[in-house]
Amino acid sequence: MSFVESSPGDFGYVTSSPRIRQYNNGSLVLWDVELSDKGYYLCQANNGIGASLSKVIFLNVQVPPKFEETYQSRAIKEGDNTSLKCTAHGNTPIVITWHKNKTPLPVTVKSRYSFREVSDENKVTSELVIVAATREESGMYACAAVNDFGYDEATFQLVVQGVPDPPVNLTVTNITSRTVTIRWDVPFNGNSHITGSSVQYKMADDSWKGHTSQLIVSGSDSMAVLRALHPVTTYHLRVISENAIGKSRPSGITNVTTQVEAPSGPPRELTVHPTGDQSLKVTWKPPREDARHGRIQGYHVGYRVYHSSEKFQYKTVEANENGELHSTYVTGLQPFTKYEIIVKAYNVAGAGPQTDSIIGTTLETAPPTSPILQVIGTTENSINIRWEKDSKDRSSITEYTLHYRHDDNVWQTKRLRSSTDKYTVENVKCGTRYQMYLTASNSLGTGEPSPTVTTRTKGAGK
Repeated sequence: MSFVESSPGDFGYVTSSPRIRQYNNGSLVLWDVELSDKGYYLCQANNGIGASLSKVIFLNVQVPPKFEETYQSRAIKEGDNTSLKCTAHGNTPIVITWHKNKTPLPVTVKSRYSFREVSDENKVTSELVIVAATREESGMYACAAVNDFGYDEATFQLVVQGVPDPPVNLTVTNITSRTVTIRWDVPFNGNSHITGSSVQYKMADDSWKGHTSQLIVSGSDSMAVLRALHPVTTYHLRVISENAIGKSRPSGITNVTTQVEAPSGPPRELTVHPTGDQSLKVTWKPPREDARHGRIQGYHVGYRVYHSSEKFQYKTVEANENGELHSTYVTGLQPFTKYEIIVKAYNVAGAGPQTDSIIGTTLETAPPTSPILQVIGTTENSINIRWEKDSKDRSSITEYTLHYRHDDNVWQTKRLRSSTDKYTVENVKCGTRYQMYLTASNSLGTGEPSPTVTTRTKGAGK
Protein backbone atom coordinates (compact mmCIF):
# COMPACT_ATOMS: atom_id res chain seq x y z
CA MET A 1 0.00 0.00 0.00
CA SER A 2 1.30 3.45 -0.93
CA PHE A 3 0.87 6.74 0.80
CA VAL A 4 2.01 10.26 0.02
CA GLU A 5 2.79 12.97 2.56
CA SER A 6 0.19 15.72 2.38
CA SER A 7 1.71 17.61 5.29
CA PRO A 8 4.84 16.94 7.38
CA GLY A 9 4.36 13.57 9.08
CA ASP A 10 0.86 13.13 7.64
CA PHE A 11 0.46 10.69 4.72
CA GLY A 12 -2.65 10.09 2.66
CA TYR A 13 -3.62 7.28 0.28
CA VAL A 14 -2.44 7.47 -3.31
CA THR A 15 -5.51 7.25 -5.49
CA SER A 16 -5.24 5.55 -8.86
CA SER A 17 -5.93 7.72 -11.89
CA PRO A 18 -5.18 7.64 -15.63
CA ARG A 19 -1.80 9.10 -14.71
CA ILE A 20 -1.03 7.03 -11.57
CA ARG A 21 -1.28 3.24 -11.23
CA GLN A 22 -0.32 0.82 -8.40
CA TYR A 23 0.57 -2.76 -9.33
CA ASN A 24 0.24 -6.02 -7.28
CA ASN A 25 3.97 -6.35 -7.00
CA GLY A 26 4.02 -3.13 -4.98
CA SER A 27 5.22 -0.86 -7.81
CA LEU A 28 3.80 2.67 -8.11
CA VAL A 29 4.04 4.14 -11.61
CA LEU A 30 3.45 7.86 -12.43
CA TRP A 31 3.12 9.09 -16.00
CA ASP A 32 3.56 12.73 -17.12
CA VAL A 33 4.99 13.69 -13.78
CA GLU A 34 3.94 17.12 -12.52
CA LEU A 35 5.42 19.45 -9.97
CA SER A 36 2.53 18.59 -7.67
CA ASP A 37 3.80 15.00 -7.57
CA LYS A 38 6.85 16.13 -5.59
CA GLY A 39 7.03 14.84 -1.97
CA TYR A 40 7.58 11.88 0.37
CA TYR A 41 6.00 8.57 -0.50
CA LEU A 42 5.41 5.82 2.14
CA CYS A 43 5.29 2.18 1.07
CA GLN A 44 3.86 -0.19 3.72
CA ALA A 45 3.64 -4.03 3.65
CA ASN A 46 1.61 -6.15 6.12
CA ASN A 47 0.64 -9.86 6.01
CA GLY A 48 -0.98 -10.07 9.48
CA ILE A 49 1.96 -11.85 11.01
CA GLY A 50 4.28 -9.78 13.00
CA ALA A 51 4.98 -6.11 12.55
CA SER A 52 4.42 -4.44 9.17
CA LEU A 53 7.29 -3.19 7.01
CA SER A 54 7.49 0.37 5.62
CA LYS A 55 9.77 2.49 3.44
CA VAL A 56 9.73 6.28 2.90
CA ILE A 57 10.94 7.57 -0.47
CA PHE A 58 11.34 11.27 -1.44
CA LEU A 59 10.32 12.12 -5.01
CA ASN A 60 11.97 15.30 -6.26
CA VAL A 61 10.39 16.53 -9.54
CA GLN A 62 12.79 18.45 -11.80
CA VAL A 63 10.58 20.86 -13.87
CA PRO A 64 11.78 22.69 -17.01
CA PRO A 65 10.40 26.22 -17.59
CA LYS A 66 6.88 26.43 -18.91
CA PHE A 67 4.90 29.59 -19.70
CA GLU A 68 1.29 30.06 -18.79
CA GLU A 69 0.64 31.64 -22.24
CA THR A 70 2.82 31.05 -25.26
CA TYR A 71 1.35 33.66 -27.65
CA GLN A 72 -0.28 37.04 -27.22
CA SER A 73 -1.18 39.76 -29.71
CA ARG A 74 -1.59 43.39 -28.81
CA ALA A 75 -2.27 46.63 -30.70
CA ILE A 76 -1.59 50.03 -29.17
CA LYS A 77 -1.65 53.61 -30.37
CA GLU A 78 1.56 55.37 -31.23
CA GLY A 79 2.76 57.35 -28.23
CA ASP A 80 1.12 55.07 -25.66
CA ASN A 81 2.97 53.16 -22.94
CA THR A 82 2.67 49.39 -22.79
CA SER A 83 4.18 46.37 -21.05
CA LEU A 84 4.67 42.76 -22.09
CA LYS A 85 4.55 40.28 -19.21
CA CYS A 86 5.47 36.59 -19.16
CA THR A 87 5.41 34.09 -16.24
CA ALA A 88 7.48 30.90 -16.40
CA HIS A 89 6.89 27.99 -14.00
CA GLY A 90 9.61 25.47 -13.22
CA ASN A 91 12.59 24.77 -11.09
CA THR A 92 14.46 27.84 -10.12
CA PRO A 93 16.73 29.50 -10.87
CA ILE A 94 15.06 30.48 -14.18
CA VAL A 95 16.88 32.95 -16.46
CA ILE A 96 14.65 35.06 -18.73
CA THR A 97 15.85 37.01 -21.78
CA TRP A 98 13.93 39.15 -24.27
CA HIS A 99 14.27 39.24 -28.06
CA LYS A 100 12.70 41.44 -30.72
CA ASN A 101 12.47 40.02 -34.22
CA LYS A 102 15.01 37.36 -33.13
CA THR A 103 17.50 39.99 -31.97
CA PRO A 104 18.35 40.04 -28.23
CA LEU A 105 17.29 43.11 -26.33
CA PRO A 106 20.13 44.20 -24.06
CA VAL A 107 19.53 44.21 -20.34
CA THR A 108 20.40 47.88 -20.18
CA VAL A 109 18.49 49.84 -22.77
CA LYS A 110 18.24 53.59 -22.87
CA SER A 111 15.16 55.56 -23.87
CA ARG A 112 11.92 53.64 -24.20
CA TYR A 113 12.77 50.13 -22.87
CA SER A 114 12.99 48.92 -19.27
CA PHE A 115 12.72 45.52 -17.54
CA ARG A 116 11.16 44.28 -14.32
CA GLU A 117 11.42 40.80 -12.84
CA VAL A 118 9.79 39.08 -9.83
CA SER A 119 10.83 35.59 -8.62
CA ASP A 120 8.58 33.36 -6.55
CA GLU A 121 8.65 29.72 -5.54
CA ASN A 122 8.90 27.71 -8.73
CA LYS A 123 8.09 30.64 -11.02
CA VAL A 124 9.55 33.85 -12.41
CA THR A 125 7.61 36.80 -13.89
CA SER A 126 9.37 39.18 -16.30
CA GLU A 127 7.92 42.43 -17.66
CA LEU A 128 9.18 44.48 -20.60
CA VAL A 129 8.01 48.10 -20.35
CA ILE A 130 7.91 50.35 -23.45
CA VAL A 131 7.39 54.09 -22.99
CA ALA A 132 5.93 56.33 -25.73
CA ALA A 133 5.92 53.60 -28.36
CA THR A 134 6.65 54.47 -31.97
CA ARG A 135 6.07 52.46 -35.13
CA GLU A 136 9.62 51.09 -34.77
CA GLU A 137 8.48 49.18 -31.69
CA SER A 138 6.12 47.08 -33.82
CA GLY A 139 7.32 43.53 -34.22
CA MET A 140 7.52 40.04 -32.75
CA TYR A 141 8.84 39.92 -29.18
CA ALA A 142 10.00 36.69 -27.52
CA CYS A 143 10.33 35.98 -23.80
CA ALA A 144 12.78 33.04 -23.41
CA ALA A 145 13.09 31.08 -20.13
CA VAL A 146 15.97 28.68 -19.34
CA ASN A 147 16.81 26.55 -16.28
CA ASP A 148 18.92 23.45 -15.73
CA PHE A 149 16.18 21.23 -17.09
CA GLY A 150 14.88 22.90 -20.21
CA TYR A 151 13.75 25.88 -22.27
CA ASP A 152 10.46 27.52 -23.19
CA GLU A 153 9.46 30.62 -25.12
CA ALA A 154 6.45 32.93 -25.17
CA THR A 155 5.88 35.31 -28.09
CA PHE A 156 4.11 38.65 -28.32
CA GLN A 157 2.94 40.26 -31.56
CA LEU A 158 3.03 44.01 -30.86
CA VAL A 159 1.43 46.36 -33.38
CA VAL A 160 1.93 50.08 -32.82
CA GLN A 161 -0.76 51.91 -34.75
CA GLY A 162 -0.57 55.51 -35.90
CA VAL A 163 -1.97 57.77 -38.58
CA PRO A 164 -0.96 56.95 -42.17
CA ASP A 165 1.99 58.57 -43.85
CA PRO A 166 1.10 61.34 -46.33
CA PRO A 167 0.14 59.98 -49.77
CA VAL A 168 2.84 60.13 -52.44
CA ASN A 169 3.19 59.76 -56.21
CA LEU A 170 0.14 61.88 -57.05
CA THR A 171 -0.38 61.28 -60.76
CA VAL A 172 -2.94 62.87 -63.07
CA THR A 173 -3.96 60.16 -65.55
CA ASN A 174 -6.68 61.95 -67.53
CA ILE A 175 -7.73 65.57 -68.09
CA THR A 176 -10.79 66.95 -69.88
CA SER A 177 -12.35 70.39 -69.80
CA ARG A 178 -14.52 69.42 -66.82
CA THR A 179 -12.86 66.41 -65.15
CA VAL A 180 -9.50 65.31 -63.75
CA THR A 181 -8.57 61.72 -62.86
CA ILE A 182 -5.92 61.35 -60.16
CA ARG A 183 -4.12 58.39 -58.55
CA TRP A 184 -1.81 58.15 -55.53
CA ASP A 185 0.06 55.74 -53.25
CA VAL A 186 0.05 55.42 -49.45
CA PRO A 187 3.59 54.39 -48.41
CA PHE A 188 2.62 53.31 -44.87
CA ASN A 189 -0.90 52.78 -43.55
CA GLY A 190 0.03 53.26 -39.89
CA ASN A 191 -0.47 49.52 -39.21
CA SER A 192 -4.20 50.06 -39.60
CA HIS A 193 -6.36 49.61 -42.67
CA ILE A 194 -7.01 52.77 -44.69
CA THR A 195 -10.67 53.63 -44.18
CA GLY A 196 -10.84 56.46 -46.71
CA SER A 197 -9.11 59.37 -48.37
CA SER A 198 -10.10 62.93 -49.13
CA VAL A 199 -8.98 64.68 -52.31
CA GLN A 200 -8.85 68.42 -51.70
CA TYR A 201 -8.69 70.85 -54.60
CA LYS A 202 -8.94 74.57 -55.22
CA MET A 203 -8.30 77.13 -57.92
CA ALA A 204 -4.68 78.22 -58.11
CA ASP A 205 -5.36 81.75 -56.85
CA ASP A 206 -7.50 80.66 -53.88
CA SER A 207 -6.37 79.88 -50.35
CA TRP A 208 -6.60 76.40 -48.81
CA LYS A 209 -8.59 78.00 -46.01
CA GLY A 210 -12.21 78.57 -46.91
CA HIS A 211 -11.95 77.94 -50.67
CA THR A 212 -11.29 74.20 -50.75
CA SER A 213 -13.50 71.58 -52.37
CA GLN A 214 -13.26 67.99 -51.21
CA LEU A 215 -14.04 64.57 -52.66
CA ILE A 216 -14.28 61.66 -50.19
CA VAL A 217 -12.98 58.29 -51.42
CA SER A 218 -14.09 55.29 -49.36
CA GLY A 219 -12.00 52.34 -48.27
CA SER A 220 -8.51 51.77 -49.59
CA ASP A 221 -9.26 53.11 -53.09
CA SER A 222 -6.42 55.26 -54.42
CA MET A 223 -8.10 56.82 -57.46
CA ALA A 224 -10.62 59.61 -57.83
CA VAL A 225 -12.34 61.55 -60.61
CA LEU A 226 -12.94 65.24 -59.90
CA ARG A 227 -15.98 66.54 -61.76
CA ALA A 228 -17.80 69.82 -62.45
CA LEU A 229 -14.53 71.72 -62.89
CA HIS A 230 -14.12 74.87 -64.95
CA PRO A 231 -12.45 74.72 -68.38
CA VAL A 232 -9.00 76.26 -68.88
CA THR A 233 -8.52 76.62 -65.13
CA THR A 234 -5.48 75.71 -63.04
CA TYR A 235 -6.21 73.74 -59.88
CA HIS A 236 -4.07 72.70 -56.92
CA LEU A 237 -4.69 69.13 -55.69
CA ARG A 238 -3.66 67.27 -52.54
CA VAL A 239 -4.73 64.05 -50.80
CA ILE A 240 -5.20 63.13 -47.12
CA SER A 241 -5.57 59.47 -46.09
CA GLU A 242 -7.33 58.24 -42.95
CA ASN A 243 -7.41 55.10 -40.81
CA ALA A 244 -9.02 54.20 -37.48
CA ILE A 245 -6.38 56.23 -35.64
CA GLY A 246 -6.73 59.48 -37.56
CA LYS A 247 -5.78 61.45 -40.66
CA SER A 248 -2.42 61.75 -42.35
CA ARG A 249 -0.71 65.01 -43.13
CA PRO A 250 -1.59 66.34 -46.61
CA SER A 251 0.38 65.06 -49.56
CA GLY A 252 2.46 67.35 -51.71
CA ILE A 253 0.53 69.64 -54.05
CA THR A 254 -0.01 68.76 -57.71
CA ASN A 255 -0.97 71.41 -60.28
CA VAL A 256 -3.27 70.62 -63.20
CA THR A 257 -4.94 72.79 -65.84
CA THR A 258 -8.21 71.67 -67.43
CA GLN A 259 -8.59 71.66 -71.18
CA VAL A 260 -10.31 74.13 -73.48
CA GLU A 261 -14.04 73.71 -74.12
CA ALA A 262 -16.18 75.21 -76.86
CA PRO A 263 -17.94 78.39 -75.69
CA SER A 264 -21.09 77.68 -73.72
CA GLY A 265 -22.68 81.08 -74.31
CA PRO A 266 -23.53 83.12 -77.44
CA PRO A 267 -22.12 86.52 -78.36
CA ARG A 268 -23.95 89.49 -76.82
CA GLU A 269 -25.64 92.69 -77.96
CA LEU A 270 -26.03 91.71 -81.59
CA THR A 271 -27.15 94.60 -83.85
CA VAL A 272 -27.50 95.10 -87.60
CA HIS A 273 -27.71 98.29 -89.71
CA PRO A 274 -28.12 98.72 -93.47
CA THR A 275 -25.19 100.33 -95.28
CA GLY A 276 -26.54 100.08 -98.81
CA ASP A 277 -28.93 98.19 -100.97
CA GLN A 278 -26.57 95.19 -100.99
CA SER A 279 -24.85 95.34 -97.61
CA LEU A 280 -25.52 95.23 -93.87
CA LYS A 281 -23.22 96.11 -90.97
CA VAL A 282 -23.34 93.57 -88.11
CA THR A 283 -21.93 94.39 -84.64
CA TRP A 284 -21.70 92.31 -81.45
CA LYS A 285 -19.77 91.72 -78.24
CA PRO A 286 -18.04 88.48 -77.14
CA PRO A 287 -19.75 85.92 -74.89
CA ARG A 288 -19.61 86.44 -71.14
CA GLU A 289 -16.15 85.81 -69.68
CA ASP A 290 -17.30 82.70 -67.81
CA ALA A 291 -18.80 81.25 -71.00
CA ARG A 292 -15.73 81.57 -73.24
CA HIS A 293 -13.75 78.58 -71.85
CA GLY A 294 -10.57 79.63 -73.60
CA ARG A 295 -9.41 82.35 -75.97
CA ILE A 296 -12.04 83.23 -78.57
CA GLN A 297 -10.37 82.86 -81.95
CA GLY A 298 -13.16 84.23 -84.11
CA TYR A 299 -16.82 84.33 -85.06
CA HIS A 300 -19.08 82.79 -87.67
CA VAL A 301 -21.61 85.36 -88.95
CA GLY A 302 -24.56 83.63 -90.59
CA TYR A 303 -27.13 85.25 -92.88
CA ARG A 304 -30.02 84.22 -95.12
CA VAL A 305 -33.14 85.74 -96.63
CA TYR A 306 -35.76 86.03 -93.91
CA HIS A 307 -38.48 83.34 -93.98
CA SER A 308 -36.63 81.39 -96.65
CA SER A 309 -35.80 77.68 -96.63
CA GLU A 310 -32.19 78.37 -97.53
CA LYS A 311 -29.37 77.36 -95.23
CA PHE A 312 -27.36 80.05 -93.53
CA GLN A 313 -24.32 81.29 -95.38
CA TYR A 314 -21.40 82.06 -93.08
CA LYS A 315 -18.71 84.67 -93.03
CA THR A 316 -15.79 84.03 -90.65
CA VAL A 317 -14.37 87.00 -88.74
CA GLU A 318 -11.20 86.80 -86.66
CA ALA A 319 -11.46 87.95 -83.05
CA ASN A 320 -10.41 91.48 -82.25
CA GLU A 321 -7.85 91.32 -79.46
CA ASN A 322 -7.92 95.07 -78.83
CA GLY A 323 -11.52 95.61 -77.91
CA GLU A 324 -14.82 94.09 -76.93
CA LEU A 325 -16.86 95.40 -79.86
CA HIS A 326 -16.67 93.44 -83.11
CA SER A 327 -18.21 94.26 -86.48
CA THR A 328 -18.25 93.13 -90.09
CA TYR A 329 -20.03 93.92 -93.34
CA VAL A 330 -22.20 91.36 -95.07
CA THR A 331 -22.21 92.22 -98.78
CA GLY A 332 -23.57 90.94 -102.07
CA LEU A 333 -27.13 91.02 -100.76
CA GLN A 334 -30.36 91.76 -102.55
CA PRO A 335 -31.73 95.33 -102.39
CA PHE A 336 -34.64 96.12 -100.11
CA THR A 337 -34.68 92.56 -98.69
CA LYS A 338 -35.03 91.30 -95.10
CA TYR A 339 -32.18 89.13 -93.88
CA GLU A 340 -31.95 86.92 -90.79
CA ILE A 341 -28.60 87.35 -88.99
CA ILE A 342 -26.95 85.11 -86.36
CA VAL A 343 -23.43 85.01 -84.82
CA LYS A 344 -21.58 82.29 -82.91
CA ALA A 345 -18.11 82.34 -81.34
CA TYR A 346 -15.48 79.64 -81.69
CA ASN A 347 -12.20 78.61 -80.07
CA VAL A 348 -9.79 75.70 -80.61
CA ALA A 349 -12.37 73.29 -79.18
CA GLY A 350 -15.15 74.31 -81.56
CA ALA A 351 -18.07 76.68 -81.99
CA GLY A 352 -20.47 77.68 -79.26
CA PRO A 353 -24.22 78.32 -79.41
CA GLN A 354 -25.54 80.92 -81.81
CA THR A 355 -27.26 84.14 -80.86
CA ASP A 356 -30.96 84.64 -81.26
CA SER A 357 -31.49 85.80 -84.81
CA ILE A 358 -32.18 89.43 -85.64
CA ILE A 359 -33.60 90.94 -88.82
CA GLY A 360 -31.89 93.53 -91.00
CA THR A 361 -33.22 95.06 -94.23
CA THR A 362 -31.08 96.33 -97.08
CA LEU A 363 -31.82 99.78 -98.50
CA GLU A 364 -34.34 100.12 -101.27
CA THR A 365 -31.69 101.44 -103.72
CA ALA A 366 -28.20 102.86 -103.89
CA PRO A 367 -25.87 104.37 -106.45
CA PRO A 368 -25.60 101.77 -109.22
CA THR A 369 -22.66 99.49 -109.64
CA SER A 370 -20.24 99.90 -112.52
CA PRO A 371 -21.56 98.93 -115.95
CA ILE A 372 -19.46 96.67 -118.15
CA LEU A 373 -18.13 98.78 -121.09
CA GLN A 374 -16.67 97.43 -124.32
CA VAL A 375 -15.68 98.83 -127.77
CA ILE A 376 -17.39 96.97 -130.59
CA GLY A 377 -15.82 98.81 -133.53
CA THR A 378 -14.02 101.90 -134.85
CA THR A 379 -13.77 103.92 -138.07
CA GLU A 380 -11.54 106.81 -139.02
CA ASN A 381 -13.87 109.27 -137.29
CA SER A 382 -16.10 107.22 -134.95
CA ILE A 383 -16.00 104.72 -132.10
CA ASN A 384 -18.88 102.30 -131.48
CA ILE A 385 -19.38 101.19 -127.86
CA ARG A 386 -21.88 99.15 -125.86
CA TRP A 387 -22.31 98.25 -122.19
CA GLU A 388 -24.15 95.91 -119.89
CA LYS A 389 -25.74 96.59 -116.52
CA ASP A 390 -24.46 94.45 -113.65
CA SER A 391 -26.90 91.53 -113.33
CA LYS A 392 -27.01 91.96 -109.53
CA ASP A 393 -27.81 95.65 -109.75
CA ARG A 394 -31.55 96.19 -109.17
CA SER A 395 -31.39 99.94 -108.87
CA SER A 396 -33.30 102.20 -111.25
CA ILE A 397 -30.70 103.97 -113.42
CA THR A 398 -31.60 107.51 -114.55
CA GLU A 399 -28.72 108.12 -116.96
CA TYR A 400 -25.26 107.06 -118.10
CA THR A 401 -22.31 109.39 -118.58
CA LEU A 402 -19.54 108.59 -121.05
CA HIS A 403 -16.10 110.00 -120.27
CA TYR A 404 -13.50 109.96 -123.05
CA ARG A 405 -10.32 111.65 -124.22
CA HIS A 406 -7.61 111.17 -126.81
CA ASP A 407 -4.06 110.67 -125.73
CA ASP A 408 -3.55 112.67 -122.54
CA ASN A 409 -5.92 115.51 -123.26
CA VAL A 410 -8.78 116.75 -121.10
CA TRP A 411 -11.66 114.39 -120.45
CA GLN A 412 -14.88 115.07 -122.33
CA THR A 413 -18.30 113.85 -121.20
CA LYS A 414 -21.49 112.80 -122.92
CA ARG A 415 -24.74 112.14 -121.06
CA LEU A 416 -26.70 109.18 -122.39
CA ARG A 417 -30.24 107.96 -121.86
CA SER A 418 -30.74 105.17 -119.35
CA SER A 419 -32.83 103.21 -121.83
CA THR A 420 -29.97 102.67 -124.25
CA ASP A 421 -27.05 100.28 -124.06
CA LYS A 422 -24.99 101.43 -127.06
CA TYR A 423 -23.58 104.65 -128.50
CA THR A 424 -21.36 105.93 -131.32
CA VAL A 425 -18.80 108.58 -130.53
CA GLU A 426 -18.42 110.73 -133.66
CA ASN A 427 -16.06 113.43 -134.88
CA VAL A 428 -13.03 111.76 -133.41
CA LYS A 429 -9.55 111.94 -134.91
CA CYS A 430 -8.35 109.19 -137.16
CA GLY A 431 -5.49 106.98 -136.16
CA THR A 432 -5.66 108.26 -132.58
CA ARG A 433 -5.64 106.43 -129.25
CA TYR A 434 -8.71 107.08 -127.08
CA GLN A 435 -9.50 106.22 -123.42
CA MET A 436 -13.05 106.02 -122.15
CA TYR A 437 -15.11 104.86 -119.16
CA LEU A 438 -18.80 104.92 -118.22
CA THR A 439 -20.67 105.86 -115.03
CA ALA A 440 -24.28 105.13 -114.10
CA SER A 441 -26.48 107.37 -111.94
CA ASN A 442 -29.80 107.14 -110.12
CA SER A 443 -31.68 109.23 -107.59
CA LEU A 444 -29.08 108.51 -104.89
CA GLY A 445 -26.12 109.56 -106.96
CA THR A 446 -23.48 108.29 -109.32
CA GLY A 447 -21.85 104.92 -108.90
CA GLU A 448 -18.28 103.83 -109.31
CA PRO A 449 -16.86 104.27 -112.86
CA SER A 450 -16.44 101.28 -115.08
CA PRO A 451 -12.89 100.10 -115.82
CA THR A 452 -11.20 102.34 -118.41
CA VAL A 453 -10.95 100.86 -121.90
CA THR A 454 -8.47 101.96 -124.58
CA THR A 455 -8.98 101.86 -128.37
CA ARG A 456 -7.53 103.43 -131.53
CA THR A 457 -9.43 104.86 -134.49
CA LYS A 458 -8.59 103.70 -137.96
CA GLY A 459 -6.42 105.61 -140.38
CA ALA A 460 -3.10 107.33 -140.08
CA GLY A 461 -2.87 110.06 -137.52
CA LYS A 462 -1.48 113.47 -138.28
